[in-house]
Amino acid sequence: MTKQDYVDMTFEESMYYLDKRERFASRLGLDKLREVLELLGNPDKGISTIHIAGTNGKGSTCAYISYILAEAGYKVGLYSSPYVYEYGERIRVLDGHDQAKTWRTRPEASYINEEETTRYLNRIRRSIESVGYDKEHHPNHFEMLTLMAFLFYREHECDVLVLETGLGGRLDATNVIDPPEVATITAIGLDHTQRLGNTYVEIAGEKAGILKKGTQSLVLYDQYDAIKDHVAAADVEALFRHKAEDLDIRFCPVRKNQVIPLSHDLEGQTFELSTGPLKEEKLQTKLLARYEIYNAQLAIETVLAFKKDIEKDAIIKGLYYCYWPGRLERLTLNPSAFLDGGHNPQGTRALRESLDYLFPPASCPGHREVHLVCMMKDKDAKTMFQNMLKGGRVSHLVLSRVAGIKRAMEPEDMAGIVEEIEVDLLSEENYPEIHIVPDYEEALVEAWHLAQADQAIIMAWGSFYQAERFRDKMRALASGQNKED
Repeated sequence: MTKQDYVDMTFEESMYYLDKRERFASRLGLDKLREVLELLGNPDKGISTIHIAGTNGKGSTCAYISYILAEAGYKVGLYSSPYVYEYGERIRVLDGHDQAKTWRTRPEASYINEEETTRYLNRIRRSIESVGYDKEHHPNHFEMLTLMAFLFYREHECDVLVLETGLGGRLDATNVIDPPEVATITAIGLDHTQRLGNTYVEIAGEKAGILKKGTQSLVLYDQYDAIKDHVAAADVEALFRHKAEDLDIRFCPVRKNQVIPLSHDLEGQTFELSTGPLKEEKLQTKLLARYEIYNAQLAIETVLAFKKDIEKDAIIKGLYYCYWPGRLERLTLNPSAFLDGGHNPQGTRALRESLDYLFPPASCPGHREVHLVCMMKDKDAKTMFQNMLKGGRVSHLVLSRVAGIKRAMEPEDMAGIVEEIEVDLLSEENYPEIHIVPDYEEALVEAWHLAQADQAIIMAWGSFYQAERFRDKMRALASGQNKED
């Protein structure tokens, strides 16, 4: 197709064009991606950047940072993945210049819209075709999103970008940027091992690839909390420390014991910090998962590394108004339906701890749970089920499948894994009743009725692919029940 006969795509055509691309298999490499950015006018240049990598906790840490900076008056470009409910969640602008502070009550107002998505993808496609990249060397799905994000942030004249890596760090598309002001590494865990390495240190080495000469600070999550093997945790922290020293980057590790939990319920959590400028300030987040107060600590340290004299009020309000969907998110009442994207051993371990934190075994001895699970074949399903079934509080397991995804694990295979591990993990009276329901819509209804009959909560986990359907169906069922009442 020549430039003269190029016909602009519609939104539907542009989304089809984007979705045809492989998700992460890079066809270009960072040097070629920089060439495309140059053709687009280098929209990534000249904007202050905070770059976040890690295995777990990246998204909520990015969200906290963005809300705090927006409260402080910055126009913030937030790039995160995956989306939970709407595609536009991935590319957002929280406008701190907006006196109405719209992002507090209407997060969707900050999302990239269909017109912008179409316009940017048409522009990117023209640039790619102008240099003759064939199908084999075409940017992948994530690279296309990253290019689109930079165009969006440039057009909206952002003051600062908060960029979450998609996979790894060293070769991640977001790593085309110049040295960020601050690099933040969240909890390191064993995930995507087929691409990133089989050990904590190997994976940490890939994440450390976002560190560059000229970066001011590296803020590091407490790896002794993230990694239960303290020898491995020490090795991971040493790797980051030495890389920072080699690049003359200030090394700022945070410690979990500096966070003092105060209270928690189904409305949120309060906590204090034992050090720093917010020492003994009462801080509040609406995010329910136990680990979110530690991600908040990491976000605070990142913001202070970026701007030492940021207002306390901006931090307090940013934490309070922060919205981050799909992480132990409560969607309905009676029964309570929760959604979490936990899809690796570390994430499911944290989810189990958070559920037991919200519903303590000592004070909620009759607490029961119906779990609705879909997951991918390449996940450590055995460890994930061991984590979630621990304590014997799961009365029913509804196992289903993500339709249309080749990587999706079959529910029968999940059932086989559960039957293998429950013998050693639980007493027979605590075995969960297994329901194999391949059709996800039917699985949703099954989980709802089981929870009602068992006076249990519903907990969906294992994948984000069905999040929107889960949310909409649970709310529809709850609405129908209220009408009947």
